[in-house]
Amino acid sequence: MFVPGSTGVSAKRNQTQRGCFGTRQHQVGNGQIRLSVSDNGNGFDPQATRAKATLGLISIDERMRAVKGEAKVISAVGAGTIIEVYVPVGSVSEDGINNNSKIKTKNKSIRVVVVDDSKLMLETIVGLLAPHFDVIGTAADGKTALEIIDHLKPDIAVLDMSMPFKTGIEIAADLKTSAPEVKVVIVSAYDDESYMRAASNAGASAYVVKTTLGDRLIPALESAYAGTKTRV
Repeated sequence: MFVPGSTGVSAKRNQTQRGCFGTRQHQVGNGQIRLSVSDNGNGFDPQATRAKATLGLISIDERMRAVKGEAKVISAVGAGTIIEVYVPVGSVSEDGINNNSKIKTKNKSIRVVVVDDSKLMLETIVGLLAPHFDVIGTAADGKTALEIIDHLKPDIAVLDMSMPFKTGIEIAADLKTSAPEVKVVIVSAYDDESYMRAASNAGASAYVVKTTLGDRLIPALESAYAGTKTRV
């Protein structure tokens, strides 16, 4: 595992039944860490794969955007694959979370449930909110989300838009009738007007694009709690 802040370079290569793969980590300029993963397998056409909205590549891109990083895929059919990710480390807090929030107020009386099917994203969101709100529960899918919201009765539910069983927008629509007192904030990798409209129509108080979490998530929750709808 690479420890943020170190200046070394490490590499590892492994032999498997499918061929060789390797990993390499560098600290590069502008306060970034670069992780490169490569293999000599069959490779693929990144453009064709992107058109099919492959879940694995979407997840990588989503996680990098959330910490203001970048992911690059270099591959071709028959030529193996290289995946490079660039992660900023200059503003990472002691707990390892890239928290750029300027909000200092502590709203511990506001009870929040956070739901995201990505463990890393879930931990990131909880890390952003925990110093300011009372995070009382988490879940990783839509079915469990409805169960814990019904059981814990939070003030605000922070919901990933894309999840197994039920999307965040579908849950917001359910809560609109079953628990209208629960404010919903949707978080999404997509800065898309159609998704924002769908979230608003479903009853969500805010829609936050994941690339802006560090700056806009906390204000979105405060506005939702105050009864104001926002699109950030």
